[in-house]
Amino acid sequence: MRAFAQWYNLAICATIQQDFHSRWGDVMPSPIPGHIMQVASSYGVSRALLSAVGLGLYTRLAKGPMTLEEIMREYGFLRRPAMDFLDLLVSVNLLGREGDGLGARYQNTEETAAFLDRNKSTYIGGIIEIWDKRNYRYWADITEGFKTGKAQNETKEAGTPFFETMYTDSARLEAFMNAMNGSSIRNFETFARVFPFERYQTMTDIGGASLSATQVVRRNGEDLVRLSVKLACIDREGRPAR
Repeated sequence: MRAFAQWYNLAICATIQQDFHSRWGDVMPSPIPGHIMQVASSYGVSRALLSAVGLGLYTRLAKGPMTLEEIMREYGFLRRPAMDFLDLLVSVNLLGREGDGLGARYQNTEETAAFLDRNKSTYIGGIIEIWDKRNYRYWADITEGFKTGKAQNETKEAGTPFFETMYTDSARLEAFMNAMNGSSIRNFETFARVFPFERYQTMTDIGGASLSATQVVRRNGEDLVRLSVKLACIDREGRPAR
């Protein structure tokens, strides 16, 4: 995990170089590689965030700040990679820290507390969790996809369509449904605030496997939904129930 900090340091150096160029363009020859290095190294920061969400770190920190030692015990981390991992998240404002060194206490930021705590209705981490467990690895084969035109996901080995493959594993299907909820919940909340539901007597939520839109409407004070129809259900084995 030491590499995380190294990757981000490259991006920081490139940013400094780019800023220097904007101020002293005549001193530093153009072009400069700042933007290239930022984009090329950003996968390290992304991977660190995905790991933190997948581990449930932000949900754990919702109970209160933790020291490095406490986090090491909680997750079985070694000291050196744990420090790099946590401080990388601090450096990109995805984790808060009070103090320095071994006595530092790590805590949620305002944003991570609001959106990455699994116990809150505002949790958007479902989509990040599926990126952590599923999507991230498939990007490693993107060049192969360019050459073959074939999907680089579960269907690559299974030989069946995407959703048919998804339905064969109930845990994977549940993770997928949580991801869809996490990626759309903010849109549903805005929709519930601005749409004039008082003009209507019924609402049909089409395509929302967990009826998220309906749930949001019901949470905003008065129950504005008189009738809700779920067109497709999932049984306990994770298969479509028609």
